[in-house]
Amino acid sequence: MLLALVTAVSSLTPAPRAALTPLRAPLVSRRPLPVASEAEATPSDAASAAAAPVDKELSGSTIRYDGLSEDMQQLVEEALVRRDRTRLIEGKPKYNSVQGMVDAYVELGKPKGWTREDAESEVVRYLQRQALRSEGGLDGAAQELPTFALLALVIVSAGYGYAVKIGLLPGA
Repeated sequence: MLLALVTAVSSLTPAPRAALTPLRAPLVSRRPLPVASEAEATPSDAASAAAAPVDKELSGSTIRYDGLSEDMQQLVEEALVRRDRTRLIEGKPKYNSVQGMVDAYVELGKPKGWTREDAESEVVRYLQRQALRSEGGLDGAAQELPTFALLALVIVSAGYGYAVKIGLLPGA
C-alpha cells in the first residue's frame, strides 16, 4: 500500500521546466546598437531625448505646503525648527523657513532636473515624515521616566503573581 502511494505521488510531480518549454530565439538582440556622437545627433534625436521621461528620484506625487491642513503645517514648522537646531549643531546655517529649505533643495536637485515644485514637494514630505516620527516617539519629557518605571513595576508584579499562582515560586 505504501509503495502504491509513493508511486502515485511520484507520478504527480511536474516534469522539469526545460523539458516543457520549446527553444525560442532570445527576445533581445545581442549585437551592439550604433550610438551617435553629439556632433552626429539630429534635431529629432534631441527632441525625443527631451520628451523621454527623466527619473527625478522623487519620493511620490507632487504636494504643496499651501495644500496642507493647518495642523499639518504647524507640525511641519515644528519639524523645521528641530531640523534647524540639528543644522546649527552640525555647524551649518539654518533654513529659517520652509521656503528657505525649498531654495536649498532647488540647488541640490538641479543635477536631477528638479523644478521648484519638485523641491517643495520633497521638503514637505521630508518634514512631514520627521514630524510624524517625533510625534509618536520618546522625546525625553519629564513624565516618561516615572511612567515607564510604573509600567515595569506592574509587569513585574503581574509576572510574580502568575508565577506564584502556577507554583513556580513559593507564595507569601
